[in-house]
Amino acid sequence: MPQLEQISSFAGQIFWLFVCFGVIYFFLSKFAVPKLSGVIESREGTISSNVQTAHNSSEEAKTVRAELEFKIANARQKALERTSQSAKASASLYSQGIAESDEELKKYIESTEKEISLKSKEAEKEVSENISGFVEALVLKLAGTKLEDGSVAKKVAAKANLKKIVG
Repeated sequence: MPQLEQISSFAGQIFWLFVCFGVIYFFLSKFAVPKLSGVIESREGTISSNVQTAHNSSEEAKTVRAELEFKIANARQKALERTSQSAKASASLYSQGIAESDEELKKYIESTEKEISLKSKEAEKEVSENISGFVEALVLKLAGTKLEDGSVAKKVAAKANLKKIVG
């Protein structure tokens, strides 16, 4: 039977299988595996070093962040204090400016009232003179007589004084 003849060559194939696998195992165990182990150990060392560096950097960053937040809080506090001081100073300057303006306005009003009073007195005097001159000229034209000097002016002045007393 031809199928059974293959069994005799099967033993040789098993022998060469073991030989090939043995050579491959020897080669891998002596050359490839040590190199791969070295690379893996090196990578593990690098990774653990990088992890440690990252952890240290993270801790340092937390410290720096805490310091920055503290400095920012202090800066905000100082800014608020300066702002409130500036607001107080501005309010003080504003109040002082208003007071100065009020004082200047009072002085201007007083000087204007004095000026108005003087102009009013001048106008009253001029009106009195014009009235007395007009009355004297009217009496002279209508009656043909000349009045005493200053008699009309005295009466007009007396009327003006009476109005000031009553008014």
